[in-house]
Amino acid sequence: MLLLPGIPSLALLSLLPIQGKVKARHASLHPVGTAIIRINAPKSPEDEKRKRLSFFLVYPAQKRGKHTPLSKQEGPFPALVFLHGLGGTGKSPEGLARFLAARGFLVFLLDGSRFDPERQKREAKATYEALLSENTRKGSLLYHRLDPKRIALGGHSMGGGTTLRVLAENPGFCAGVLVAPWNGMNFRSPKDPSPKVKEPCLVITGDEDRILNWKKNALRIFQHMNNPRGSSLFVLLEEVGHRSVIYQKRFSLFGTRSKGPAQTSTFPVIAAFLEKTLCNNQRHISEVLKTIPHLKMVQEK
Repeated sequence: MLLLPGIPSLALLSLLPIQGKVKARHASLHPVGTAIIRINAPKSPEDEKRKRLSFFLVYPAQKRGKHTPLSKQEGPFPALVFLHGLGGTGKSPEGLARFLAARGFLVFLLDGSRFDPERQKREAKATYEALLSENTRKGSLLYHRLDPKRIALGGHSMGGGTTLRVLAENPGFCAGVLVAPWNGMNFRSPKDPSPKVKEPCLVITGDEDRILNWKKNALRIFQHMNNPRGSSLFVLLEEVGHRSVIYQKRFSLFGTRSKGPAQTSTFPVIAAFLEKTLCNNQRHISEVLKTIPHLKMVQEK
């Protein structure tokens, strides 16, 4: 494993002896429920008409299935809003969403523009206020079950760059998760948004990304952000590409899945980061970093 010089590495913490067994919040996993929800977005001067935001919601449930009631074991729940990459749909990161929901997180997969990062940004910015409103609406699946102070924003590829841009103008999200991210710059937004990001962030990518080189994108983003000291983490995975960092392996001929780097490395790191940032479980992430098989480089700041 390669460590970057100049900044303490969280991986060093994982080499220290840990007293007792480090546990996540849940001794057992939740059943996972799913629902498609549509929420009115706050009216924006950029849009003439009020928009409806569409989400594929994945959540801890009382029993597995569609539109089943949320789990009664705890709440209100922490949440992650996740944005798909270029050409994707709301269901594209469903594997990540199910992994997190089983561990007690609400995951809102925004089903927005597939190819327009400007529209994706407008929709992502509107999401925070829209979710707060839905959380107080009687009859809503979410009614008083979402913790408004513990909502993170994340995304893959284009969605990662959009996450960066939204956090630079933060409408209320408390943390960010950037997976193999685009740098957020284009002809409409030529300035680097990274220095304006002050929320705790996880940036995770693979060393075999042929679409968005990790040194020019993910690492540079991480180094330019102004996060609070000790709050953020850069993780580089070995022999992992742009798609395999987030998408599960599938053998469609047999209809089964095998565990690839997304399941064994990316998903556990994201879950542990959210545990640390949203749930104040400071030690769990160090334990996770000792066990993931694809870890190549880690940097903390």
